Amino acid sequence: MPQLEASVIVPLSPDEAFALAHTVGEARSWDPGVVRSQYIRGASAPAPGAHFFTKTPSGRRMILELRVVHAPLMSSAEMVKGPAWLASFGEGWRFEAVDGGTKATWKYTYKLASPVFASTLGAATKPVFERELQERAEAFASRADELAAS
Repeated sequence: MPQLEASVIVPLSPDEAFALAHTVGEARSWDPGVVRSQYIRGASAPAPGAHFFTKTPSGRRMILELRVVHAPLMSSAEMVKGPAWLASFGEGWRFEAVDGGTKATWKYTYKLASPVFASTLGAATKPVFERELQERAEAFASRADELAAS
């Protein structure tokens, strides 16, 4: 099961970084990996059991459930519905206070649905997910810099 992560140092407190990471809707416009996101099924904030919908620029749609939320230190979400080619997908955030701000680490864990094509599809999928995760982490850092400057 591939695990990918990207870390950035941002000039925000862990509370502020946690809040930014968990924005949805128009407030999520900083994230190039999301064209649409919203809490669903009665959820309105990051909490264990909260469901949220996300759609990527490539058209990948997922419903994720927040499984663990320890604000402002960490959170993790697991896919409960998504594309047929993914058997599982999860993402998590860790926030650690450091000199000058917060180290934010974003992690993806996933498993492809087809064991027959896993090596071929896995070889193609991993760099795509790595690039997506890095771009999203960099955009997170950029938005955090903007917020700190205002």
